[in-house]
Amino acid sequence: MKALKKLLVTSAVAFGIVGFAQAQTVENTAKPSTEQKAEFGHKFKRDGEHRGKFGVFHPKLIEDLKLTADQKAKYDEIEKTQKSLFDTNKETGQKLAEERKTLLSADVVDLKALLENGDKFHDEMMKGKNEVRAKTLAFWDSLDTAQKTKATQFLKERQDRMEHFKDKRDGKERRGN
Repeated sequence: MKALKKLLVTSAVAFGIVGFAQAQTVENTAKPSTEQKAEFGHKFKRDGEHRGKFGVFHPKLIEDLKLTADQKAKYDEIEKTQKSLFDTNKETGQKLAEERKTLLSADVVDLKALLENGDKFHDEMMKGKNEVRAKTLAFWDSLDTAQKTKATQFLKERQDRMEHFKDKRDGKERRGN
């Protein structure tokens, strides 16, 4: 039962990530309504390419921090690494999804191979995590106290908005807001 649960979770994650990657192409990106922009933010266009929010550092925040050339270079390196990993993970996810289809086409599935496929997918997705984290921390350390304070305030406000939307989704309106 535990193996089946792991298989289902792994498959759901795999299909979700591949589906998310496909939905992020420029051709498939629908324009959000004004209300959606106001409530959930909107995608920023940079270098002719649509980009969503980047990790903990929203493009609006980066703009407001007035980065030095060195800080900007560190931030750009994070973005470059993140994009490279996203592209690599998308390709790998598609290959593993094809492998999964082949495994599932058998009359009796090889459960061990199917679980290993999910493990491979997870391992590939996590490969660059430490590299991105190290670059993100180096960027954070390069910020001065005023910039860190501004970033912290932005993160707190974003968390409050997320909680507000969660409460709204769950049918609970927070008092005092």
